[in-house]
Amino acid sequence: MKFYLPNFEDLVDPEYDFINDRPSSRRHDRFAHDWYAHQFFDEPIFDGVLLSKTVVKPSIETRIRKGGGVHAFMRLDPGVPVMGDCGAFSYRNEDKPPYGVDEILDYYQSLGFNYGVSIDHLIFSKMSTAEREHRLTITLENAQAFITGYQVRGCTFTPVGIAQGWDAASRRRAIERLLKMGYRHLALGGMARSPNKEILETLEAIKPILPPDVTLHIFGVTRLELIPDFIRLGVTSADSAAPLRRAFLGSNNDNYWTRGGRKYAAIRVPEVKRGGPKRRGVDSTDEVLQRNGVTLDKLKHMEQEALRLLRAYDAGQAGLEETLAAVLAYDQLHGDTRDLADTYRRTLQDRPWQQCDCPICRAIGIEVIIFRGNNRNRRRGFHNVKVFYEQFRKAVRKHIHK
Repeated sequence: MKFYLPNFEDLVDPEYDFINDRPSSRRHDRFAHDWYAHQFFDEPIFDGVLLSKTVVKPSIETRIRKGGGVHAFMRLDPGVPVMGDCGAFSYRNEDKPPYGVDEILDYYQSLGFNYGVSIDHLIFSKMSTAEREHRLTITLENAQAFITGYQVRGCTFTPVGIAQGWDAASRRRAIERLLKMGYRHLALGGMARSPNKEILETLEAIKPILPPDVTLHIFGVTRLELIPDFIRLGVTSADSAAPLRRAFLGSNNDNYWTRGGRKYAAIRVPEVKRGGPKRRGVDSTDEVLQRNGVTLDKLKHMEQEALRLLRAYDAGQAGLEETLAAVLAYDQLHGDTRDLADTYRRTLQDRPWQQCDCPICRAIGIEVIIFRGNNRNRRRGFHNVKVFYEQFRKAVRKHIHK
């Protein structure tokens, strides 16, 4: 079973100056200068990459074409497969997908994808029966046109037929149709937010009709506890952005992942920046100044003192309580009413970044646990991907060797 990492232009400046919070002076084009997650590691952190059409803007598509294809653009080894899909979640509220079959066939072929997924339309259980059947018909008609066009054009990527549905029976019906069309590579979509019970019911329904030589990818679901069942029920690959995304979109206790399974809160130190937008769950600098009555100079001092003490704590030159007090005093000005004292204390006491030997934690130390801007937050996500992939491979090996 293989793990695919979705890509959302997840890049960071490899020469970022964390002390002065400045990008490299050589960074004039982030797509040429910045690094993807895999470039930080000597060993693999995934088995393949998933690239959705909806995140490839026209300007980026032009760059990919001029740069020699998706592998060259992402600095990927040619042996690492790249799967393309249409990103159905982004157009879930539209009557029909925004792409045509010929357009997508050309896109996959000319950009050098290894796998191309047919055009689907998400189905939700709350929809009327008529709407659900309408979207299922759209998905299946697109799949038929896709494989027919693929054969006529003589495309060289591998076509993947995607099944949508609203329950186990409807998804099995879709899989049966795809097999009759001639697909030997299948995918299940629309289940990223489904409970384990529903996922397993679907796979149990599909398993009896899956030929042994057919592959099955499940989109958006790579839960470690499900891996034994996935392997037993014929799933050959899956993808998930959770390890990366939880680094900066998670709760207050799961931003930093460890090999042992424990997860920690990242310690938030928002950047003082006039005129900047409001971030998720954090007031902007202008809002902080307006509501709290502090001066800009005072706010900057509190920010820099929190950062100074965190770095000193990492070096063994500052105490936990004084560091925590400075962090909380600054953090509490930013509109979050949660009491994070115990959560942050746990992170600081355990110092998980010091126990990690990955290249990111070794290179930047405590900066990886500071919740502050793309260059720290995504690096933390890259670390999480590495940790997750190790856990994923271990779970797969354990089941296979039983």
